[in-house]
Amino acid sequence: MKNELKTLYKKDADLALEVAKVLGYKIESKKKRKKKELHAKPKQNPIKEYNNRYKEIVSYIASLNKLLKAHAKKFVKNPKNWGFVGDLGHVKESLKEITEFLD
Repeated sequence: MKNELKTLYKKDADLALEVAKVLGYKIESKKKRKKKELHAKPKQNPIKEYNNRYKEIVSYIASLNKLLKAHAKKFVKNPKNWGFVGDLGHVKESLKEITEFLD
C-alpha cells in the first residue's frame, strides 16, 4: 500500500494524504530531492485494524443483499432494459475477482 500511496503522492499530493488518512495512516512529510515524500505509518495494531476491516466487509455484504433486492424491483418495472443485466454482470465479475483473491 505504501508504494501505491507514494505513486499517487507524486501525481496528487492532497489526494494521497486524504487516502492515507482514511486508511488510518499517520502522515509525516520529509524533504528529499526538494520534494516531499509520503511516509505512512499505521496508527493501530494489525489485530484492531483486521477486526475493523472485517466488520466493514460484513456490513458491505449485508448492504449488497439489500441493494440486489432493490435492483431486482427496478428490473421488474423495466424488464426489457439490458442495462440491468449489465449491472449484474459487473457485480458478478467483481465478486468473482474478490472470491478468487481470498481463495
